[in-house]
Amino acid sequence: MNGNGQMPVTRPGAELIESERLSKVREKALVRAVSLHLAGKAEEALLELDKAIAAGEISLEIHSARSKLLQELEQSAVASRRGRSEQ
Repeated sequence: MNGNGQMPVTRPGAELIESERLSKVREKALVRAVSLHLAGKAEEALLELDKAIAAGEISLEIHSARSKLLQELEQSAVASRRGRSEQ
């Protein structure tokens, strides 16, 4: 309900249009993130996924990919710290 106690009026198909827009956002973000990841740019890939989330994308694929990237970055940081401490 809006501030006047009435249901907001939406255009027919507006939800479908929004869903399609988010689907395109998801697709572009995933393709770009995978490309960046394969190029060894995990931080940039993570930023690409974060942009999709900021644009309203809440898909399992985006969040799963983001989680995997965070895990890899953490493992890389731990390995880097170990390497420095052993020198």
